[in-house]
Amino acid sequence: MSLAERAWYFALRGLAALTLLYLVLPVLAIVPLSFSPSTFLVYPIPGWSLRWYENLISSEEWRMAAKNSFIVAPSATVLATILGTLAAISARQSH
Repeated sequence: MSLAERAWYFALRGLAALTLLYLVLPVLAIVPLSFSPSTFLVYPIPGWSLRWYENLISSEEWRMAAKNSFIVAPSATVLATILGTLAAISARQSH
């Protein structure tokens, strides 16, 4: 492998790692805040609470949204699988 190929190899992996960090770090920052009793997002966390999870579970709106998601997601998956398979078969037969 030439020097340019090795440089490209490591540059690409470095870019992928930076992209992954860019996507994951906000989640790692928000998850601990979800256990905070405070109404505002503040560091350091003033204490620990399940307030927001209790609010989520007891909310009728969230319950209906989750129910709808559990209906729509499998339906969309099945439909996309069927249509994708048919498109792949059609593309294969046209060659």
